[in-house]
Amino acid sequence: MTADTYAGDLSPQESWNVLVTENNSFLIDVRTDAEYSFVGITDLSTLNKKTIYLILQGPLYGIDEHVFFLFLVEYLLQDIKLHLFQMNLLV
Repeated sequence: MTADTYAGDLSPQESWNVLVTENNSFLIDVRTDAEYSFVGITDLSTLNKKTIYLILQGPLYGIDEHVFFLFLVEYLLQDIKLHLFQMNLLV
């Protein structure tokens, strides 16, 4: 990612506002096991929203955006397969 393509960070309040106002929004929470243990996990149950937890460990530290994107796509595909299976649409 270059300075030309970086869209910028969102503050916690800006992120919350997106989750509240955008129907198809979700949160990707990317931290280490230690950070999850120390800070806790994100609770979006009041918004009926899903949080995707990606735990960084070992070689995933310092990954570039392409590797992160592939990692996220793999996670989402597993989630989609689970929902299809639960709806008896996938055998």
